[in-house]
Amino acid sequence: MKNDQLLLNKIIECCNDIEECIEFFGNDEADFLESNIYQKSCAFSIIQIGEAVKSLSFGVTNDNRDIPWKDIAGFRDVIVHNYGAVNKRYLWKTITNLVPELKETCGRILVDISSE
Repeated sequence: MKNDQLLLNKIIECCNDIEECIEFFGNDEADFLESNIYQKSCAFSIIQIGEAVKSLSFGVTNDNRDIPWKDIAGFRDVIVHNYGAVNKRYLWKTITNLVPELKETCGRILVDISSE
């Protein structure tokens, strides 16, 4: 459980890093698609999130099946191994729509397992 707490905190920290990127570079898809630095900054955090997800216990992932854990880990693999080219629009959708949801859910899970 302690390892899960560390991993969930890491995921939340990476979500915060993505939010900082959006604040710094702007919440505009066109700017994102034109900025290699913006894309790589966010992709690095997605990679770290995927790594942390891969190390979460079965208990956490099984108890929270509403989160697409395998998809998150799989997207990390796509970015790292560059299977084809990373779809920049999908990356944008991920950082603007899915990351905030993941952050919120990981925060809830963290509270739940901390109170056990």
